[in-house]
Amino acid sequence: RRAAWQEMFAGQAARLAEHCGRITAKEAGKREAVRRQLERHLPLELLVKAGLLQEPPHCTVSVPPSDAFLLPVTPADVARLPAAIHQAAEAAAAAAAGTSQSVAGPS
Repeated sequence: RRAAWQEMFAGQAARLAEHCGRITAKEAGKREAVRRQLERHLPLELLVKAGLLQEPPHCTVSVPPSDAFLLPVTPADVARLPAAIHQAAEAAAAAAAGTSQSVAGPS
């Protein structure tokens, strides 16, 4: 379940990064158009000091590493867990009963 979630999360993060990249590129185009208009009327030094030649900010999207330390447990494994616990408890009880008889010795 977690592996599937991690894969879905990574896919969503990749789509977000692509979307942010498109927004940044669109804004860069708008800023370039404004710069071309302004540089005809204003000195370049003034545009630089006013901060009008800066690139738009970039968005960085990162996904933390997967839960590699988790055991590879499937939903089917989880469904079998109650029966496995019950079997282990019965085996432990049988072993304890056999041990207590051998410790007491024959009567």
